[in-house]
Amino acid sequence: MTVTVRSAELIDVPALLVIEQQAPGAAHWTVAEYSRLVESEIVLVAEELGRTCGFVCAKIVAGEWEIENVAVTLEFLRRGVASTLIHDLIRRAESKSVSAILLEFAGTTAL
Repeated sequence: MTVTVRSAELIDVPALLVIEQQAPGAAHWTVAEYSRLVESEIVLVAEELGRTCGFVCAKIVAGEWEIENVAVTLEFLRRGVASTLIHDLIRRAESKSVSAILLEFAGTTAL
């Protein structure tokens, strides 16, 4: 099947919450935080046959986009969904002449 990417809408927020709960490394936000991002920042969702299978969130900061969260459902892992989302984000940034895309990392590193 083919994964398609589109801009998120407020109706997608419950699905984003379900997906993030399956991804321990993802940022875990509230409904209000996701709703604000969908309304004012960049949130893209990946779908296969109308079913949301992943998403990426980015904030606009001084002409740059900061990737804040990327998550994919467990059953769609290792199928290129995250890569598809990031490539689409890059394409959209290029079309808007964004100067840089940065990755916000809040995780921990084991030594």
